[in-house]
Amino acid sequence: MQKDDMVVISTDDHICEPPTLFDNQLSGELLASAPKLKVDSEGKNYWEYQGFLRPSIGLNAVVGRPFEEYGMEPTSLDQLRDGCYDVHARIDDMDVNGIAASMCFGNSIGFDGQTFHKAPDKKLSLRHMQAYNDWHYDEWCMAYPGRFIPLAILPTWDPEATVAEINRCAKKGFKVVSMNENPTVQELPSIHNDYWDPVYKALMDNDMTIALHIGSGNPAPHASMESPIEAWISTMPMSVAQGVADWLQLEELHQYPDMRVIVSEGSIGWVPYLMERADFSNWRHKAWTRSRFQDI
Repeated sequence: MQKDDMVVISTDDHICEPPTLFDNQLSGELLASAPKLKVDSEGKNYWEYQGFLRPSIGLNAVVGRPFEEYGMEPTSLDQLRDGCYDVHARIDDMDVNGIAASMCFGNSIGFDGQTFHKAPDKKLSLRHMQAYNDWHYDEWCMAYPGRFIPLAILPTWDPEATVAEINRCAKKGFKVVSMNENPTVQELPSIHNDYWDPVYKALMDNDMTIALHIGSGNPAPHASMESPIEAWISTMPMSVAQGVADWLQLEELHQYPDMRVIVSEGSIGWVPYLMERADFSNWRHKAWTRSRFQDI
């Protein structure tokens, strides 16, 4: 491939993290207590951290497989293309596929750092989260500078620690942070709460973009447990539309006119309808809803 042939910038790619994830970032007890990739009696990979188990791989890593093989397999790294977990092989795949630059969400730690949010020892979680960010930047993104968009995860259970990590990551060179589009599912205040004021300010002070990935917060509508799974797959982007409608009403969008939000893996067909509906709702109801959109 020639440079000019690479025309796509992808803001929704993923990493199936390798078992050596923390080996170069931590040592001693911190390394021993970090998330570990393990193998069960059936040969399936899973991650274990502070008593929690998280299945590995699955439908998020079926690249190269025929549709007939889709499902909850593959279940171990040795069933994958090397580019799913090896950065050098990933660059080869990107070259063939015309991908100029890629932003990669984590899998083992959750799109928004869910693994660390659920862990009971938050002091330990913070240190391991920082190590993950360092691995992502130093060993994944900087292996090929310019080909990846560094994406940090944040300890949003602690606003002060979050601001500190934003500042630290910005100094390293991160431009984007991954957040949950609906933090109430993490038992945190909503995005409209004053809790987030210092976080938004720190992000804007560092000119950083917020990335929201499908599946981290609002669940996809699913009528019943008896409904076929394809109904659930069909409605997945509706959860993204719900999140976008919420974020569009964020006061900080007016306070920080240059605020940028990425919505990853949410399709696009619903966008014209949501725009039309939001404008109609505003025109019809803004007098009594005290809408922030009065004259704009």
